[in-house]
Amino acid sequence: MLGSVPRLELYLWAITTLIALILFFLIFVRRLDREFPFLTAYLGVNLVQTVAQLFVYQFYGFDSEVTYASVWASQAVVIVARCLATGEFCYRVLGHYRGIWAMAIRILLTCAAVVLG
Repeated sequence: MLGSVPRLELYLWAITTLIALILFFLIFVRRLDREFPFLTAYLGVNLVQTVAQLFVYQFYGFDSEVTYASVWASQAVVIVARCLATGEFCYRVLGHYRGIWAMAIRILLTCAAVVLG
């Protein structure tokens, strides 16, 4: 079934998955998982989603209702994890500056509300 996907797309999917796997591995080797828990969770969720999508596409195909529902449901989980990881990085950079962080968190939450809306 994946034979119908253009090769460039498959290569890019493989490269991004490999980079995420390397980064996930490096986080654990350097023991940064406690320092960046949301980034670690995001990478883990993203890797699990990739494997799940591969199986769903192989088993149900691209045009199945099961594929549509499961892929979009998993994407919602990945988006939440990505938001938490982004917030974690912003806090690590801006959290030392109270006034800037107070303004930044309001801007980030407003942007998140607009995107979700």
